Amino acid sequence: METLPGEGMVGRCLLAACCAAAGLGLGLQCSRPAPAQAVVEEGHPIDRAALAGFQRGVTTRDEALERLGEPTTTATDPADGSTTLSWHYVRKDAHGTTAVLAVLRFGPDGKLEMKAVSLNSQTR
Repeated sequence: METLPGEGMVGRCLLAACCAAAGLGLGLQCSRPAPAQAVVEEGHPIDRAALAGFQRGVTTRDEALERLGEPTTTATDPADGSTTLSWHYVRKDAHGTTAVLAVLRFGPDGKLEMKAVSLNSQTR
């Protein structure tokens, strides 16, 4: 997981909350196994190169939406006016499961305050 300096614990807490809200988890099991050759995808692929270029205090919410598309979840904190957006993508196939989660928090001014990215991969 990548977090910006000074945002370690906050980033991990937000990431964990968004994972829970999105129903993500590497331990998820289907009630009926898919055929071995089947590919199951949830969400849309996340542009990790774009995420790597996002900078705290520089990247705007509009820029993130333009580069990453519609988020999976959006939450606004009424106490401080910040907005947290998250995107997730899961791909399961005969070789294993890959899950990508990106969480971005923007201040009331629309500029990036925090970025957390998680990539989990399990092979069979």
